[in-house]
Amino acid sequence: MADFFSNREMDELQAAIDTRRQARVGSPLQGHGVTARAVPRVQHNRGTPSRKEEAAMEKAEGKMKEAWGALVGDEAKKAEGRALQRKAQAEAEAEQRERTRQAEAEAREAERERDRQKGKGGLLGDVGDTLPKL
Repeated sequence: MADFFSNREMDELQAAIDTRRQARVGSPLQGHGVTARAVPRVQHNRGTPSRKEEAAMEKAEGKMKEAWGALVGDEAKKAEGRALQRKAQAEAEAEQRERTRQAEAEAREAERERDRQKGKGGLLGDVGDTLPKL
């Protein structure tokens, strides 16, 4: 099983991943016929991938490097793979915190708007009858 990928093939695969990543984020290679045949092609109609997609790609790359390191007994490659996975996880958590912060800010703004609308009733605002009901 250790002969499944040679070091040269692993380096070529890594170079292909790096090339695709650079092409996706708007490098000078974009649009000049640069492709990576070693990596399955997933096409999106949106252009550049979202941060969530980048994190998923980085996590998959980390898993691949960790597995390769375990397969060939390369502790440095395993550590690099684990580090990439931790980085991807941290980015995903930061993105989730940012989405939560934005949702909370939108909820606060909606609540303020509701309170403003609530206070716009009638000629005198929401001033009700001051006489007690009998």
